[in-house]
Amino acid sequence: MKFNQVKLYLPPGGKTYCFKIPTHLKPKKRHYNTRQSVKRDAERVRDEYLRQLYARANNQTFTDAALDKAIDAYLIARGSLAKKSFIKYKATILEFKNFIVQELGTMPLLQDIEKPMVEKYLQGILDKGLNPHTRNDKRNILTNFFIYTLDNGWIDKNPVSKIKKVDEPDNVSPETLTPDEVGKLLEQLKLMKQGPRPIDKCCFEITAIAYYAGLRVSESTHLFKTDIEFSSRRIYVHNKIIDSIQYYTKTRKDRYVPLNPELEVILRVWMNEVKDNPSPLLFPGKDGKPIHYDRCYVTAIEAMDKAGLPPKQPFHRGRHTFTSLSIKGGAAESLVQGALGHTSPVMTRKYTHLDPNYIADQFSSLSYGQSKKVKT
Repeated sequence: MKFNQVKLYLPPGGKTYCFKIPTHLKPKKRHYNTRQSVKRDAERVRDEYLRQLYARANNQTFTDAALDKAIDAYLIARGSLAKKSFIKYKATILEFKNFIVQELGTMPLLQDIEKPMVEKYLQGILDKGLNPHTRNDKRNILTNFFIYTLDNGWIDKNPVSKIKKVDEPDNVSPETLTPDEVGKLLEQLKLMKQGPRPIDKCCFEITAIAYYAGLRVSESTHLFKTDIEFSSRRIYVHNKIIDSIQYYTKTRKDRYVPLNPELEVILRVWMNEVKDNPSPLLFPGKDGKPIHYDRCYVTAIEAMDKAGLPPKQPFHRGRHTFTSLSIKGGAAESLVQGALGHTSPVMTRKYTHLDPNYIADQFSSLSYGQSKKVKT
């Protein structure tokens, strides 16, 4: 079978070319978006990706894989990411490609990229004055990319594997909010529900899920109505197909999250508002697809500003606040870890921020009878 027999097509209203994978190659999903608006470029992406699928099916390996073609295949493979995450992955990979081409003066083979080149790229990030967290984040993305190429047999070793993370300042994590501050934020979002913008109608509920249940905003916007299990008092977060597109959770694992009584009241009211909407989504957009994250973000930032709170990271701060207040409330760390979807308790501890007074109070009951009244 020739690759050009797999026809490209433009979906109705679409701007980028797509194609279908032959079923005998057993792809994870059949429909692929090349993310290319120029047909010639789309054909190049299609041919390279099909070549790799055929090679994998026949247990072949390639040592002559070019960096740009591997990047095209990798971005297609990561197409199920949330839009904001995909943009971040794509920007980092393309930035790295431009750096390597500038260094070598030509498009290299994957085998030609060595550890010193990657180290120089990552050091350049710090030299620009960017946060060490940004450098570590880009290192993780490159690691993921080279693991993908390693799994496909295009390289013999991962050039990033022995490059360690750098220490990050303590203030990288967002500050948590107090219960009163969360209350102010939610009250402000309630008021904004009366506004004319469609996104304002559900941003209150999406934000409430972040602070009451610790869900990532992409997990909230992809919830089905049936994922809210009122009888079991839990929320089902899982991989699913939405409008013929596969959606994965960040860890690609399903989990259940406890449904807080106050959140239950909020979601019951919202469920009544969308019960007549034919979409299975809990927060359906106009086209029946999940509501875009960026629109939620803008509304939440505006609400934080109006509530007199630092307008920064409204949803991710919710996960940190949920973790810290749950631990302070007596919830076992293992239960909080499961609710957050963390694969390691180490990550959960990074989300736990306990103030010094709280820590001191935990040891205040320790006594050896040496207390004495101080005479004044």
